[in-house]
Amino acid sequence: MNTRSVDAVGISMIAAVVAGMYLGGVRPLQTAYSDTVSLKADLWLSQRTLAEREESEKHASEAAGQLTDRLENLDIELSNIDQINARLSRLTAIAELAGMTLEGLRPGAEAKAERYRAIEISLVGRVNYIQAVEFLAALRKELPDTGLLGIRFERIAAQDGVSGRLQLEMVWYAAPNASDGHEG
Repeated sequence: MNTRSVDAVGISMIAAVVAGMYLGGVRPLQTAYSDTVSLKADLWLSQRTLAEREESEKHASEAAGQLTDRLENLDIELSNIDQINARLSRLTAIAELAGMTLEGLRPGAEAKAERYRAIEISLVGRVNYIQAVEFLAALRKELPDTGLLGIRFERIAAQDGVSGRLQLEMVWYAAPNASDGHEG
């Protein structure tokens, strides 16, 4: 064997050892490092998503708590259906206090449910925009058992300063009759 062949065998053996070390040691470490970086990125994204969801859940819980408190404070006692004339009289008084000139106020269809009876009420009156807002605010405050089905405000020209016609379709939620087998 000459020195060249010994050098070639030595270099080959060194190359084989280096290749073996690379394949046996360095390459798995690189793969493990790459996997570790990928897992850390996934963990960071998951933690961020978790934090966002926890924050969202916190806000939802606070909102639910506030709504529950409002609901507990909202103690609406439904009136008896026999009070329809008093209800129409009260609507008339609220409208007059707001400055509305009533053109029509009449009860409509009635629907019965297990816990309430719903009576539709139509109201038409001449009013300006500010008075309409005042009327709706007073209606909401003083008659919380009354809901709106529809609202329409038409602008009309007039010499007396009234600038519109307000048409409301309301529903009054009354207590079911005791004779229906329900408590009122």
